[in-house]
Amino acid sequence: MGCIALVSTAAKRCYEITSAFMEEFLKRKGTVRCRDLLGYDVRDTEARSRFPGRQKEVCPKVIEEAVSILEEMGF
Repeated sequence: MGCIALVSTAAKRCYEITSAFMEEFLKRKGTVRCRDLLGYDVRDTEARSRFPGRQKEVCPKVIEEAVSILEEMGF
């Protein structure tokens, strides 16, 4: 198998794994967008000030869920 075929095969496999992860994450969390998970856009300084500590509350749980999905997938 040539180099291009190997790269193409690896890219296809990467896409399949990523798609499976994203599908499961969406099923569990309903979204992959931080602003939807947090309830505000982190780029908006006013919104951030209205939700102090929200990132520290939400993000670790979302990361734990992502890690759980990857572990279930065998990674």
